[in-house]
This record gives sequence, structure tokens and C-alpha cells, in this order.
Amino acid sequence: MISVNYIAIGQRIKEKRKEAGLNQKELAAKIGLSEASVSKYEHGKVEDATHNMLIKFADVLGVSVSWLLGLEEKPKETSSPLSFEEKMLIDKFRKLNRAGKDYIIQTMDIAISVYKDETFLEKKNA
Repeated sequence: MISVNYIAIGQRIKEKRKEAGLNQKELAAKIGLSEASVSKYEHGKVEDATHNMLIKFADVLGVSVSWLLGLEEKPKETSSPLSFEEKMLIDKFRKLNRAGKDYIIQTMDIAISVYKDETFLEKKNA
């Protein structure tokens, strides 16, 4: 049986969360946990982490579960990893027919002009 170092997993989660510019509350919202639960993971106090929960952390943080578990030295990152939220949007978009897709694209264009995330643009241009 493989020994799991929950403190190391927590340190890796915290490291990647900070690199992503997220606080615990923001990370919690993206993966469907409370802020207190994220804190427990980061401090190695969750010793019954499910595979599904580790997948959610890995997806949101842009790393592999193997890296979170300490089975890989360096995290495998893509140039622009999709967050859990972005993957969810893509999955839902693919279920729409052509008219539904056109409607969503038009709606997003309007939303972007009104609600554009300036911090994202600043990070991208940095």
C-alpha cells in the first residue's frame, strides 16, 4: 500500500493556489468546498481525500493528480490549462444545438463588453 503524505499534498495545493492568484475562498468556490475545508486540505488535516476531490484540485490548479500526490517531481502544466469552471462551460456548450450555441456566443459578447475582467487582461499582458 502506498503511504500518502497529506501535509505535502496540502503544501502543493497552497503553492499552486498562490501561483494562480487565488485566495482560499476563491479556490473553494471553484471546486465546491467551503473555505475552511480548503484550509484543512492545505494544512494536511484531511486524511480521507477522495480521488474525485484531488481531480478537482488538480483541474482548477492546472496540475496532475500525480504531482499533487508527489509522484512527479515537476507539475505537468499546459500553456493555458482550463479550470474546472471552464471545462464545465465547454461541456454544457457542446450539448447545445446550433441556435443555442449562437445565442450563447451573442450573450457572451454582450457580457464581455459589460463585465470584462480587467485583472485577467492585466495578467495576460504582463
